[in-house]
Amino acid sequence: MIRVKAIALEGSYDKINIIDRKEALEKFLSSFYTLTSSIGDLKESIRLASRGEDIVLLVGEIGTGKTEVAYRIYTLSKYADNPMYIVDYTSMDSRERRSFLHDEASPLYDLHSNFYIKIDNSVPLNDFNQLLATLGAGRICKDNKCILSFKLDFGQTSSKYIEALAEKLKFITISLSPLREKSSDIENLANLYLNEQNSVLGKQIVGFEDGVFDIFKKYSWPQNFIQLWRVLHQLITTCNVDYISSRMAQEVIKNERRLIFSYDRASPPDNSLDLDRSLDEIILDIILITLKKYKGNKTKTAEHLGISRSTLWRYLN
Repeated sequence: MIRVKAIALEGSYDKINIIDRKEALEKFLSSFYTLTSSIGDLKESIRLASRGEDIVLLVGEIGTGKTEVAYRIYTLSKYADNPMYIVDYTSMDSRERRSFLHDEASPLYDLHSNFYIKIDNSVPLNDFNQLLATLGAGRICKDNKCILSFKLDFGQTSSKYIEALAEKLKFITISLSPLREKSSDIENLANLYLNEQNSVLGKQIVGFEDGVFDIFKKYSWPQNFIQLWRVLHQLITTCNVDYISSRMAQEVIKNERRLIFSYDRASPPDNSLDLDRSLDEIILDIILITLKKYKGNKTKTAEHLGISRSTLWRYLN
């Protein structure tokens, strides 16, 4: 992927990348998403979205394949011979956003190009409204292919931002389901990835023990398919026996619960407890849920649960 050069613009354009049709197609075809049932379900929607002049809105949680679908829409669009600009509007500051939207040297004012603009709940409302006003005025979205993606928080189904989009712009929506709603995909994806990694790593793992996929299906996968890939990669690379065991899977999922809580506070652990586990694992879940309630305050969490801080630390570490 090529970085866009700063061209007489106020602010940094290191949050914009360019991709061409060949690279986008390669990335799409080599992605996990082509193996899921979702891509088959959305095939016609993707085709129609790529051919029309309306803005396309991709909606889904992190790791549900929004970028992969954007690649596919781009490769099928009538402007596919021209590049696609991937704009991380979320990570820009307000000055960079203004420059992107209003500077006449901005790539937004190219002709017959393709734009993939990423937004989520963290964008200030004023900056979001400026984006809508710019896209809704003039011929930007009529003379180019415009794709927006909106990242939902874990468990979120809608947003005031999406409602504002619906009021101000005409668009086609493609909703991408979280992995927990596509749990029937997990076994097939896991076996395909295992076969691939056996070849790449020179391993001879036969398969997964009974019970592994039951553990996977009970987990909520807050980071969806990218998290599934991470879990599978860890299990395969660390397995030195013929089968990946339920014990190994349980331990990796336990670590994932801690990891997601530590690095993505917006994605809480499950609020419904799976009692078909060890007591220590159930207690850990209760602790993580309570930590979320008290915004990570360990003293208040320990007091609420009636345990000492040392006991709390033992479960967390």
